[in-house]
Amino acid sequence: MILQSLDRLYHRLLAEDALEPPGFQKKEILWLVSLTPDGSVSGLQRSGGPDPKERGRRFTVPAEIKKTAGIAANLLWENAEYALGVAKAKADDKQAATPMRQTLDSIRRGLVDCSEDQNTGFFVLAVAPNAARLAVRSWIAATVGEVAKRFEAHFEALDIIGSAENRPIPTLWRLLGELMPKADIKLLKDALRGRLSGDIMAAVLNGTPYPATLLARAVERCRLENSVRPLRAALIKAVLSRRSSPEERPPTMSLDLDCKKPGYLLGRLFAVLESIQHAAQGKLNVTIRDRYFGAAMTSPRAVYAQLERLKNAHLKKLRRDKGGLGVFFEKEFDSITEKMEAEDGFPPALSLDDQGRFILGYHHQRTHYLTKHDATPAELVAILAAETDSDE
Repeated sequence: MILQSLDRLYHRLLAEDALEPPGFQKKEILWLVSLTPDGSVSGLQRSGGPDPKERGRRFTVPAEIKKTAGIAANLLWENAEYALGVAKAKADDKQAATPMRQTLDSIRRGLVDCSEDQNTGFFVLAVAPNAARLAVRSWIAATVGEVAKRFEAHFEALDIIGSAENRPIPTLWRLLGELMPKADIKLLKDALRGRLSGDIMAAVLNGTPYPATLLARAVERCRLENSVRPLRAALIKAVLSRRSSPEERPPTMSLDLDCKKPGYLLGRLFAVLESIQHAAQGKLNVTIRDRYFGAAMTSPRAVYAQLERLKNAHLKKLRRDKGGLGVFFEKEFDSITEKMEAEDGFPPALSLDDQGRFILGYHHQRTHYLTKHDATPAELVAILAAETDSDE
């Protein structure tokens, strides 16, 4: 009777998970490794839920094996150091990591100097949350020298005229902010922000094309706001530079007088038309940029005929009131239209890439005028008027 009662108590405690069977023990395990049918690792899952402060669940697992000099793994569970080779940092490791940390900091600030760590291995594991799991997005294995060159190429791709020289290298969040109204990163949905940030960093670290979504969203923001922010133009330039074929001329940092791409020429032309209007009529509440910018970059044929009529009226006024300034802008206008294929006229529509080039052409031409004389638009008109009068 006593043995039977003890046996029933034992099995009841086993059922209530209050005891472990012989050869087993209770163990708190935070991470679970998911395997595919062929034994490959498919991801990691938190046993305690998505909260990083939450402790792992307690599992009944085979009893721990006492390890000696040989290899002896616990059945179906192990610590990270033994199973995955993730070693805890020692004092010597932290001291050795100091020069590497300095190298990475110099890369982050745009001061690429990795002479001492050129051949040091550089590894990046990118993971993404998936409910209570972690999914592996990408694995990058390179050297510090290779990664530094790719970051340098990234910074060079973002380099554009009109950006302040003393401004720091744009961070990932600043780049993503340019896709939203008023460059407010908080308006970007968390899921999209996470996906885009991962895709951008993968492009930077691998030296591959940037996500096409960046171009579409940056162009759309310029169209909706009827304006071009320097960092937004830099982002468009960076995306286009890696979308170009080896035979194509990549976008330049500043005004490219040799580029004959329709979108780029139309953007330059729009900047000249805007300058002509400003020179003839001064500051206005509504300008051609406010009224026609979006349509000019998407459906130029429907817009530029009207813009040319306005241009002729403005040039007539300039020739009458400011003499040589009208001649100057007329030469600027003609120098651009001469590069366009006259038999086709203005294209009925522009592709997404050409819309990006339109924005670059507009930004380059407009900024070229302002930075050449280090002046505001109003000051520029007075300077150009004085220069053309003196030429006469």
